[in-house]
Amino acid sequence: MTTVKGIKSAVDLFLAKEAKRKPRDRVPAAQRARSEHEAAFELQLRAERLDYAQEYRFCERMWRFDFAFPAQKVAVEIEGGIWTNGRHSRGNGMESDMRKYNRAASLGWIVLRGSPAMVQSLELLNATKDVLLERRGDDAGKVYLDGEARAVVQDELNKAGRAIIDSLRERQSAPPSNGAGNNRKEI
Repeated sequence: MTTVKGIKSAVDLFLAKEAKRKPRDRVPAAQRARSEHEAAFELQLRAERLDYAQEYRFCERMWRFDFAFPAQKVAVEIEGGIWTNGRHSRGNGMESDMRKYNRAASLGWIVLRGSPAMVQSLELLNATKDVLLERRGDDAGKVYLDGEARAVVQDELNKAGRAIIDSLRERQSAPPSNGAGNNRKEI
């Protein structure tokens, strides 16, 4: 027969073992339960009928975003434990986050970071909607180019622009065909 004292000692033993667990024994972030703030933000996104992905892996590393809008390359990270010396406010955790966010930026992502208070006040939701609208613009089919493709497109636009200007200058320097004076302005 199990006694209350026996149950108490089993719970105490379990808690003592749990406190001694090494970080590598802990559940990976991708398998960890969501925080209440992530759950609240998810409800807010659903209420707004926004199409999002959770725990979205955005690059070759195992880094994931809490929430992502891949088509617009917009991500949302909810930084918990900022007032309790949690992972996001200690040196190693902050450096790891910086590496992650820098990699995301190099791939063209906008990463919005928010605190639990920003989730509760709807500030993070409003910021997310603003950025999504800006990224979508009037044309939802907008294309975002990486550095090399952007340079090629810019070069082609410059060539086309120069060709148009040269064509206008040639027309301007040609004598008027109807004999009237030249009223054209210099470009």
